[in-house]
Amino acid sequence: MSGNSKWLAVVLVAVISAGGSGYYSYHKQQERRQAEQRLMQDMQRAQQQMDQANSGQAVVQKLDETTQATGQTGRTELAMRQIINQVIEVRNGYTQEIAALQLDKLLEASNLQADPDLSQSLARLDKAAAVVERYRLKSKDLLDHAHDQLAAKGVGAADLNSFDAGLRKNRSASDETWTLEARIVVEMRSVMELLRQHPKHWTLQGGQLTFNNPSSLNQYQQHIRTIQELVAREQSLQQQMSLNHQS
Repeated sequence: MSGNSKWLAVVLVAVISAGGSGYYSYHKQQERRQAEQRLMQDMQRAQQQMDQANSGQAVVQKLDETTQATGQTGRTELAMRQIINQVIEVRNGYTQEIAALQLDKLLEASNLQADPDLSQSLARLDKAAAVVERYRLKSKDLLDHAHDQLAAKGVGAADLNSFDAGLRKNRSASDETWTLEARIVVEMRSVMELLRQHPKHWTLQGGQLTFNNPSSLNQYQQHIRTIQELVAREQSLQQQMSLNHQS
């Protein structure tokens, strides 16, 4: 029996959704409504780019940091655009670094043939673990300080309360996503360690990984199922945050 796995990282940081939750909704002035419409349209475009990035490699374009509004409305809209762009920058940096490691190719025949002792594959996974942790901390720092950063840019208390309410809807989902990313790397490493420790238990036939040992096959399948479950959970969290963005 053969197996092949592709690892798809689905990362969506909470602020993108949080910024759209009730933001400006209670304001009636025409300028405020126009500012809301511009910002929401730009955020929806960023959201759509994230939803369409099924390879984890597509770059999400930053929002234009200009505003036609003036006074408090202009300061608030600009501050929101800047904080969202920081989120997009973290997201783009993470997906680009992960994509460069080509983790989705680890179990392809060409990689297994080119890396017989799997040392290079394990080194790539170690780098991936470091990338996940580095960007998890960047994301955490951004979310932890978003309120203070917006306040320092002149965003008023009412708008800050609206922003905080949106952020609370998604913060736990964002934190869990990073935990899932780390767990996927751990599971992938376990797969490669299994292959490295038992080189006689598997072979490549017709470009497919095939096991001749039932115990190793069972362990391999368990790891693959776990990875699939983790990815499915990430996709569920992405959908949850996308729905929160629309509400």
